[in-house]
Amino acid sequence: MFDGWMVDFGMKKNQLIKMIKRITFLLLIGLVLFGCKKKTTFHPHKLDSVPYSESVRVGNILYISGQIGNKEDDYNEIVAGGIRPQVNQAMKNINNILLKHNATMDNIVKCTCILVNGDDWGAMSEEYVKYFKKNKPARTTFGGADLGDGILVELDCIAKLN
Repeated sequence: MFDGWMVDFGMKKNQLIKMIKRITFLLLIGLVLFGCKKKTTFHPHKLDSVPYSESVRVGNILYISGQIGNKEDDYNEIVAGGIRPQVNQAMKNINNILLKHNATMDNIVKCTCILVNGDDWGAMSEEYVKYFKKNKPARTTFGGADLGDGILVELDCIAKLN
């Protein structure tokens, strides 16, 4: 299913990944150019051993680092059962971060979904959409990534806070 989607747009997997990297770079440039006037707050990850923040707030925009289907408060244990349970757990992890900022899933304006197997696109989408009751955010999805042992999906989000 996912491969057909890429073929429809005439893109190969490596072309899609390059395009996503370029878009991410442009978003970061925009953040640097336009975000400098706003207060930036880095929210550290619970684990000191990881080289990134759990989230970063710039003005009223919250950037949430990629979340996987790890059990709550146990980063070494991935939920069992395949793509659907992992998507649900990753979404719960995102929701828990949003709650720390008095926000909900309805505040999310953009998500990036990374799949190990592009064929999981349909199942991932069926679970993912359950978390957006009012509006569906903009989304980019790509497959073919190596996310680590047993990890099938990673999701990062951008939310607009009130």
